[in-house]
Amino acid sequence: MKPLYLSSFLLLLLATLVACSLPQPSVPTVTVAEINADPSASQDQQVIIRGYGIIEAMMPLCPGYVGIDTRRVLVDENHDMLPARLSTNDLFESALQSGTLRPFTGMLHLYTGDQGCPGGIVPVLQPWFDIQAVSDGDS
Repeated sequence: MKPLYLSSFLLLLLATLVACSLPQPSVPTVTVAEINADPSASQDQQVIIRGYGIIEAMMPLCPGYVGIDTRRVLVDENHDMLPARLSTNDLFESALQSGTLRPFTGMLHLYTGDQGCPGGIVPVLQPWFDIQAVSDGDS
């Protein structure tokens, strides 16, 4: 029985080494202009956007509604903006606008639906970025 255990262990070890040595799929780096030119090209895929950080804007709601709507956008290397969301609150401080160009990794999604206030609602196809990681430096 011992040779069977040893051969199973060696087979498992070999499979692990082969899997680790296979090339890992690379994550593409894209710009907001490229995303806006073809929003569905990277839909529901992980991408890297080189950018300066997120900015937040507080906007009033439609007339007749009470409250404030907080919106976040990522500013990319060309100073183009893309609606963004942080996958965890732990990323908030590192993602804030800093003036330092760095890579933001996350999932690119598309919102398809209505946007606007009553009387001015229009259908939209809006890409948005779910930020999952922020690196310290430009890479």
